[in-house]
Amino acid sequence: MNLFANFRQFSLFVAICMAIFVLNFYLEFRNYEKFKSSPYSFIKANLLFSDKRQGKSGDYYILQFKSDKFIFYTRSKDLPKCSSCEVGVITKNLKFKDYITSRFFLPSFKISDFDEPKSLTNRLKESIINQHTSTKIQELYSALYLATPISKELRQNVTNWGIAHIIAISGFHLSVIFIFIFFISNFTIKPLQDRYFPYINLRFYISLILFILMGFYLYILDFTPSFLRSYIMGVVGFLLLSRGLKVFSFGNLILSILIGLAFSVELLFSIGFYFSCFGVYFIFLYIYHFGNKEDLSSYKRIFIHTLALEIFVFLAMNIPVYYFFPTVSWYQLSVIPLAYVFIIFYPLSLFLHLIGCGGIFDEWVLKFIEFAPSQGRANVDLWQFIAYNILALLAIYKKQIMILLALLGLFVYIFALI
Repeated sequence: MNLFANFRQFSLFVAICMAIFVLNFYLEFRNYEKFKSSPYSFIKANLLFSDKRQGKSGDYYILQFKSDKFIFYTRSKDLPKCSSCEVGVITKNLKFKDYITSRFFLPSFKISDFDEPKSLTNRLKESIINQHTSTKIQELYSALYLATPISKELRQNVTNWGIAHIIAISGFHLSVIFIFIFFISNFTIKPLQDRYFPYINLRFYISLILFILMGFYLYILDFTPSFLRSYIMGVVGFLLLSRGLKVFSFGNLILSILIGLAFSVELLFSIGFYFSCFGVYFIFLYIYHFGNKEDLSSYKRIFIHTLALEIFVFLAMNIPVYYFFPTVSWYQLSVIPLAYVFIIFYPLSLFLHLIGCGGIFDEWVLKFIEFAPSQGRANVDLWQFIAYNILALLAIYKKQIMILLALLGLFVYIFALI
């Protein structure tokens, strides 16, 4: 069964989401006007990241701060010694289109220490950092578990390997955590259920508890866009599955996107949210054209479809990714086997950090991260990017168009390397 019985029900749902979106958009504009009411302001924020740069007049730092409402960047000649700071900023040139993204630049004129109790996120970050000596590894694990920003150098390293989507917390991480904990819980509680409460649907209640825990994790991550999309879709899928409704459909993807945009207007401008949605769209596209229930009865066919799906998503995502991040390397082909290695590495490294032994693999991880060089650049123009997105949406109607998407991605990838 489908969630909506007819187009009228779907239209009503879309109208409700649009009304909520417009209301939140209006509230954001009111907050912007209030923030701009004075030409300068003092903001209490946590220092997330600092990056040293070289300029014509000497070295300077690009600082990233996080307040209760947004993240902002500023420039400073000196590196602040505070982690919780009070930052004096100039707001008169801030545009609404920048403010609504919740990530923007503000000139600053004073940065001073601000004493306040450390948040749970900051305490977790300190715990991670204290288990490593290498700054790059500290950034890597902080990004991997807490979605913190990374330096330009580390970003280039992960881009060369093509594993930026593995480092950035998304649905992949949600799935790994969920499946790992679900398996452990089901294995340990099942004997008790068989003996004491066989009438309870154990899988339902374990899933329900896990989604509650994942919701708390989402809060710790400050509603990171890609993880937010994954969480919404996971909850929607869980509700649909528990009610016997169809899960794998483009309508449910649209439903999750609309819910996310309705309550978080800034997602409309998030590249991570776009990548996350497009990646799931390509998975559904493959299932739509090549999915066959009979293939699930054969391990050989399951393996073939899994491999084909990985290859298709990798190739189909090339043009959208290269438009924003043009670095190309032959090492990016290893992203498929690395994804399977990550399924083991991620929960293992998380467990090691929980017991205070997170630095065991630092030497090997650092060598691996820095091994892959940049070997080329892909040039994707704006009109090509837009045309490709339109073509991707039309691929719902024709399997041949879907195959063309993969071939175009392969062509751009190889052409950039030769």
